[in-house]
Amino acid sequence: MTVAASKEGPREAMRPLLPERFRCEAELRAQRFRVDLEYEDIGEDLLELRKKAYDLYGGRCLWSVPGHATVSGMQGIAGALQEHGDLAAARLAAEILEKTGWDEFIAT
Repeated sequence: MTVAASKEGPREAMRPLLPERFRCEAELRAQRFRVDLEYEDIGEDLLELRKKAYDLYGGRCLWSVPGHATVSGMQGIAGALQEHGDLAAARLAAEILEKTGWDEFIAT
């Protein structure tokens, strides 16, 4: 993931340049509530699934999930989809977990 310097202040000093096609509601919420999101090089497949999850289920299932673009962040997104979503959300969660290498059901 590319990191670029920003002139917006210390909080924004080093943040990754996430391509526009992967930006989603998570970035908007983080900016609004001043949350520092974490980013790892998780690959385009997981970034696309993250965007899809927030586009389809952001307000219903992911309102309390920060949306870190990390493997553990993606597993948190999957857990919230399993717990609060419908069958299609559970399928999306399963796809996310498969891509992260997690082989267990998260929600209880």
